[in-house]
Amino acid sequence: MPEMASQWRVALAQNIVTHYPAAIVLLVGSAAMGVADAWSDLDFVMYWQDAPTEAQRQHIADMLNGHEIMLEDSSEHGDLALQSLSDIYLLGEQGLKIDITHKTLASLEKLIADVTIHHACDSLKLAIVHGVVNSLPLVGDELFASYRQQIGQLPAPVAERLLERYLHNTAYDLIMMIVRRDDVLYTRQLVDQLCENTLFALIILNKQYPPDRLKHIQILGSNLQIKPDNLLERIHTICNQPPVEGLPIARDLLLDTFDLAESADYDVTVARTQFANTRQAIYTPITTIKDRTNNA
Repeated sequence: MPEMASQWRVALAQNIVTHYPAAIVLLVGSAAMGVADAWSDLDFVMYWQDAPTEAQRQHIADMLNGHEIMLEDSSEHGDLALQSLSDIYLLGEQGLKIDITHKTLASLEKLIADVTIHHACDSLKLAIVHGVVNSLPLVGDELFASYRQQIGQLPAPVAERLLERYLHNTAYDLIMMIVRRDDVLYTRQLVDQLCENTLFALIILNKQYPPDRLKHIQILGSNLQIKPDNLLERIHTICNQPPVEGLPIARDLLLDTFDLAESADYDVTVARTQFANTRQAIYTPITTIKDRTNNA
């Protein structure tokens, strides 16, 4: 049962974090959202005033009886907002995976400034913010609340640039051309991409920070106030149908999303035009080419 699987994982997480003297500890992922199952890991993001040493991290993992411990370091990354340390280890005989990302408060402040002030559209940075916003704080609630307030909703300039990215899709007629060629694998790829881009566009229309992957679609869809009718049912139908049958449903879903974007005062004229582009089929051979040479 997902609820029970989440509850004991959260209880275990609360025990684990007592051994990490970080300023802020966030539980992220399926356990934080209450949808964990028997295969779910425990994922933490910990923010420190000063990053812990490798010896400190190893000591805590050993003290918790962690095994198969791996400690990684990307603190040399040129961008402070993306610098981190990573601990991965297993707990218990069944080997529950513990995945911890260590960052500094300075890196969080840099990340927030990059996105909210400088309007960075870097997918990784936006995904990190998404994780922060949708986390369960276990340590440092008040400090975290102040940062959460600074983050706010997705900034309008970022939303506009992301919508331009996700609403521009391969023309429907070109996808149908691939269908007619019976290129089934490429057809599946194009239909999936059309569906994913539409979902990301809807997340952006709701001024939410986009995740790196469209996991837990039931929760993602339920949290959207602006969305086409029967969104989740249509997504399930697209994914469970052969691509050629799911394609018209994906097309209509994108067209409905165009309408919603226009209702929110976004200009989608170029995206509509691109999606409506057609390629003429040529059935007769071209035998002559006009000579345009200027003989004057």
